[in-house]
Formats: sequence, structure tokens, C-alpha cells
Amino acid sequence: HSFPTRRSSDLDLGVVIAYGALLKAATLNIPKHGWLNLHYSLLPKWRGAAPVQHAILNGDRETGVTIFKLDEGMDTGDIVSQVETEIQPRENTEDLLERLTNLGISLLDETLAKIDGGIAQYREQTGESTHAGKLSRLEAKIDWNTSCHGIDQLVRAMNPEPIAWSTSGNDSIRIIDAQASTLTRAIPVGHAFLESNRAYISCGGGTVLELLQVQPAGKNRMNAVDWLRGQNSEVVLGG
Repeated sequence: HSFPTRRSSDLDLGVVIAYGALLKAATLNIPKHGWLNLHYSLLPKWRGAAPVQHAILNGDRETGVTIFKLDEGMDTGDIVSQVETEIQPRENTEDLLERLTNLGISLLDETLAKIDGGIAQYREQTGESTHAGKLSRLEAKIDWNTSCHGIDQLVRAMNPEPIAWSTSGNDSIRIIDAQASTLTRAIPVGHAFLESNRAYISCGGGTVLELLQVQPAGKNRMNAVDWLRGQNSEVVLGG
């Protein structure tokens, strides 16, 4: 990334959006009024590169966007504006990112108008901070011993990337979409089955996850029911 190198007297304010790097003091001091960052969480919760993924993965009920003044820390600067929103039960990271972007654009317009009018107020961040580091493919691997609700959150958090996955025999399979079910089954975890024209898989604690869309290795994404019907033997994932 490159930033202006003009004297600070030439630039009033800088704005970055979801910027995951630290700026040095020399760059921070270029604009008269510093830099603003639009961040996709309710700071100080979920500081870092992947706040939306971590909010869904953690099962948070709400999140939001925060506009704050950049300092030399990681998302630690004073807050100038913030807005909350509920996380919808079926939202994945891609869905929520789009919605937060729209919220953030509106909030940024309001905030810049307040700064221009000299009525913006800054406040220190308070409360417990949590870290939202970038999630790896290894962290996207499903542990079927987890409850169906935890796996539901993992699948949604990892979409659109790196995508939740499991093993199927010697191959891998990506779980694109799934949802927690009210069914219960006293069968070993990881066993997939069809019932009432739906595809399910047994999870930890006797819970059951409904599989909606999958992508077997080397194939296109497909309806989970079609995939499971096409198997010639019992399907056990993660074994």
C-alpha cells in the first residue's frame, strides 16, 4: 500500500476501510486530523483482520461497524462513531460483510459531515477486547464431535473463504452450506443419512446437522441430497 507523502498541511483527513496493517507515526501524522478507519465490529471486540468471521464463529448475536481514529496500535484508537446490528440466523460471512459495508458507508457519510461541521466527538475504547486473527484452512476443518450448532457457525463463518471442509475416504469435501437441525440420533458422529428427502449428518452430543450444499474434490458445487444419493456405500465424513 502507498500513502500520500505531501506535507501534513496539504491533507486534512485520511480514510481507510477494513485496513489490516499498522501505520507508522510518520504516516499517521500526514493529515491534519489524522486517519479514520471503518472497522467491521463493535470495537474493542474483534480487533484484527477477520472480525466478521470471528463474530459468526463465536455465535455472537450482534455486531456492527465502528469508525475510529487510527493510532499505532491494532484497532485501538479513539471511536468517533459506531452502529450496531443483529446477526441473522442464516447469514454467512459474505452476506454479513455486504450488509455491514452498506451500514458503514452511511455511517461514514454522517461521520465526515460531523467532522466537517466541528461537532464530532471522540471517546476511548472501553470494555473487554478480543482478537480476530485471519483464519486458516486448517481451522476450517470440521470436527464432527462438535455440536451441530457449532458446526453450523463454522460453515457460515468460513464462507466465502477458506470454506469449511472434511475428509471423505481419501478425498476432501467442502461443506458450502448447512444448518443445525432439531433431529437427534444415537449413532456415531460423521455418519451421513437421508431422511424425508433431506441430507443429514450426525454430530457431537447426538445432534444432527442438515447438509444443504457440498463440493466433493474435483467436482462442482451440488445439492447435498443429490450428492448423498449418488454414493454407492455408507458415507462417513472425517473418519
